[in-house]
Amino acid sequence: MEQNLLEKTGKTLDQWKLLLSQQSFSKHGEYITFLKSEHAITLGFANFITLKFHEAYAASSDADDLVANQYKVRNASNLYSTNYS
Repeated sequence: MEQNLLEKTGKTLDQWKLLLSQQSFSKHGEYITFLKSEHAITLGFANFITLKFHEAYAASSDADDLVANQYKVRNASNLYSTNYS
């Protein structure tokens, strides 16, 4: 799929990752909706790009970043406090 990305979408995977890194979405579906609606990308390519973006982000994070980022999701810290405090 990555081999066809430039031809079918006009951008390389790195260009798509850069574009997604400038967004402030917290859910996988938000990235997909953004790519489909704003850039006319098919669901298959939108999902592929988003998965590869998250893969790269996770690989570059250290443990402290992962813990901090898990609480960026709305109400996640409240869930933790309620259930484990």
